[in-house]
Amino acid sequence: MPGTSTPQSSALDLEALELDPSPTFVIRIGQSALKFAFVYCNEAFRSQDFNKQVEEQERSALLFRSWAQAVGDYRPYHDFAERRWFAQDAGKDRSWKIVRAAELAPERKAVPDDVTPDVEKEAVVKAVVGNGSGIYRRSKSEMMQEMEGNKAVLEANIPRTSLTARWEGLQTMMEMSDVGVFEYNMEGKLIHANQAWYRLSSHPRNLPAHTDFSFMDLVYPEDQALVMSMWNSLASGNPVTFEMRWKAQPGSEDPWQWVLSACVPLLDEEGKPISIAGNTIDIMAQKKSQEVTQTRLEALERARISEQKFARFAELSPTAIYIFVPGQGMNYVNDQFFELTGHPRRPLNEFEWFGLVADEDLQKVEDDWAHMMAGEKSDGVQFRLKKTWVNQDGIVSNIWVQSSNYPELNKDGKVTSILGTLFDISPFKWAETVQTQRTEEALEAKRQQENFDKIREEVSTSIDSLQTIVSCSLHQKRVIDDVLTLSKLDSNLILITPVRVQPAVVVSEALKMFDVECSQMEIKLEFIKDPTFEGCDWVMLDPSRLLQVLINLLTNAIKFTKDRPVRKITVTLGASPTRPPKVWDSVTFTHSGEQPKDLTSGSEWGSGTLVFLWLKVHDTGCGMTHEEQRKLFSRFTQATPRTHVKYGGSGLGLFISKSLATLQGGAIGVSSDPDVGSTFAFYVSTRKAVPPAGQSIKTRPGPQRTESTEQAMRRTRLNILIVEDNLVNQKVLKKQLAKFGWNVSVAGDGQQALDWLKGSVYWRGTPKNTHDKTTEEEQPEYFATPELEEVDIVLMDIEMPIMDGLTCARKIREYEAQGLLVAPEARSRQLSISASPLSSFHDLYVSKSGSLPKAHTRLPILAVSANARMEQVEQALAAGMDDAISKPFRIPELWPKLSILVKRLSEENPNVQ
Repeated sequence: MPGTSTPQSSALDLEALELDPSPTFVIRIGQSALKFAFVYCNEAFRSQDFNKQVEEQERSALLFRSWAQAVGDYRPYHDFAERRWFAQDAGKDRSWKIVRAAELAPERKAVPDDVTPDVEKEAVVKAVVGNGSGIYRRSKSEMMQEMEGNKAVLEANIPRTSLTARWEGLQTMMEMSDVGVFEYNMEGKLIHANQAWYRLSSHPRNLPAHTDFSFMDLVYPEDQALVMSMWNSLASGNPVTFEMRWKAQPGSEDPWQWVLSACVPLLDEEGKPISIAGNTIDIMAQKKSQEVTQTRLEALERARISEQKFARFAELSPTAIYIFVPGQGMNYVNDQFFELTGHPRRPLNEFEWFGLVADEDLQKVEDDWAHMMAGEKSDGVQFRLKKTWVNQDGIVSNIWVQSSNYPELNKDGKVTSILGTLFDISPFKWAETVQTQRTEEALEAKRQQENFDKIREEVSTSIDSLQTIVSCSLHQKRVIDDVLTLSKLDSNLILITPVRVQPAVVVSEALKMFDVECSQMEIKLEFIKDPTFEGCDWVMLDPSRLLQVLINLLTNAIKFTKDRPVRKITVTLGASPTRPPKVWDSVTFTHSGEQPKDLTSGSEWGSGTLVFLWLKVHDTGCGMTHEEQRKLFSRFTQATPRTHVKYGGSGLGLFISKSLATLQGGAIGVSSDPDVGSTFAFYVSTRKAVPPAGQSIKTRPGPQRTESTEQAMRRTRLNILIVEDNLVNQKVLKKQLAKFGWNVSVAGDGQQALDWLKGSVYWRGTPKNTHDKTTEEEQPEYFATPELEEVDIVLMDIEMPIMDGLTCARKIREYEAQGLLVAPEARSRQLSISASPLSSFHDLYVSKSGSLPKAHTRLPILAVSANARMEQVEQALAAGMDDAISKPFRIPELWPKLSILVKRLSEENPNVQ
């Protein structure tokens, strides 16, 4: 790259620049104010981080950037960052500059061979003027040599002494002037300047500081791009006049110093700039005056805009705004003031302020106004206006407002005006009143809740104890029932009595008993009818014996599934035309080894096709190993010794289930895997049966039960008459039934029950309005003579004083036969199948002839007794009762019997037989 002062234009070859080992960068240059920015940097430049050094804010970097951005006859090289950099213009319009670094910067005293003495060397001397103040200037000999070489001067034939005197006079005039005068060569180096320029600029006067473009160090950073553009315009031969900011002088409080500079390029005979001359004056005072004037104009504009905004705000504000001037009255009010106060829109001088305030709060407002007029600050006041409003409760009351007043005082402390607002707080006052009422109500409710919590805490201990007692009682009942059944099996007292039933309905009703329990334990209970069951809707079997086995299997399944992560029990019902083999569907049956007898050959079984009805109960419980499965179905034996500790039980349930299955011509078996689950299956022999007349063969649509027992009981409204001599049993049973919304009446013995019926809507004889004195004294507290009440069913205890249940039932049937007592509804019922699928009694009353008795209409009576033997049940049925249930019993066990005995319930469930 040439090092001349007139660099040649060249085109940019980026590929060549990238491969150049010398650090090189390209920037844009021109006469406009261009911010220094790299257009391109080659690999050598980037790898040595020169970009960071060039962009630093120190003086050497600033002078280097100024040199790089200069146009015209600039010096061809510049020493920076221990390198000597050379520059060359590029591009068609010379708007680019390529700057390249040599390997090492030579010593400062060395002069390149291609640099002329005129460019590199300037003879500068120091002249002393006046009291030792001096400026840097050209020597006289140098000046005279230049003038002697100028033909124009020679032709003027001016004496040399006159030129010298003129030069010295000119220098003296510049020194005395307050205008800063300077001259720079085209390389940006100061040639000479007067005292005023040094004073304004604070430029150092020593020669070493007079480096290329040292004037850029005087410029405020934000104006450096502007000054550089002015220099480039001058270097292009154009004079400029511009304002710029210099850095503040030491000790100045101003952030910068404004100056006005007028500069012209000095041209040679060929019109080429050889130096830049100019003058500078301080315009800081003018700028400050302009700033003050501009600030005032801006303040006036802001005040005007603020006034307009306030006017718009005041008119659009939902708050009433007013301005009061003492001695003049109201000076301004907005539209909302008239809307809120109801004051007529009259001229402001006719305004009556205190006439707007309600009489109750007038004194309070006048006192607050008096304090303000005395110059005191007002904290505002809440008061009522004479204008009224209607609150959300429909009550008319005065409008409440909140006032806020701001008095303005003069220098003497007197009030000149009052700016005030009125805000409508009527809804808040109404809400405050409502909130106070609700707070008081909440406090009262809290006090009541605390009292309730105390009572509940006292009762909770008793309830826990009762739950424990109930749990123990149920466990004892199961043990006793198992022992009784076992003793009957040992004595061959268990009889199989076939009746015509629908197996799907029997199983579905049985599962309802476990709905609540499974729901509480989050166990999914599912019932599925296998495709093999098709055509077996009605069969002959003993439903009580079938359910005894099924309920035992379901109880075990729930017990072993309730603590598992996946809780699901599936009951599947199916049928087979042949006896299932010993190993059937992965289930191994426990046959006794003897040839099974055909129990269905008797006439009571009918002449239908022989089928084997099977049930599978699959659970996701803990499962068992093959060794544990071998121990099942034995008397007083469980799978493991830990089973009794963790799950309880006596070890009789599966043995009894096995015996009952065998007794019905079938068998029971199991298939299980540890931690997977178990499948218990059993089958019994049955015969298909013909549906009763008027009954459809179709069963209820689908296996899913959409309504629980409790939901069904709450949906139904029954009228119950309890005949029970034990007061505790009366209270407990009545409370349990009443919680379903049922109407429950109580009688203490059979005679009171008859008296109750004689006073009901069903009695057709002479009404009985009087009672024996002795009887009235002995009747329970819950008994009351009904006033034509209704009853759907009677729950009759058998053993009672005065008149027992059997005698009472016979009397009722006699009254019905004589027409003195009419049944609630006509109902037909087959006595031979009166036992529901959930019956605790396993022997049903069947006529000796084997035929079913004729249907008749009468009041349903359900026997309630602790004696569950066959003989007691037969006596109850013979006395005229319709069915029996043993004490103690649970309410879910009572519902199936009520569903059958009460005619309107059986009509809603026609498949329940």
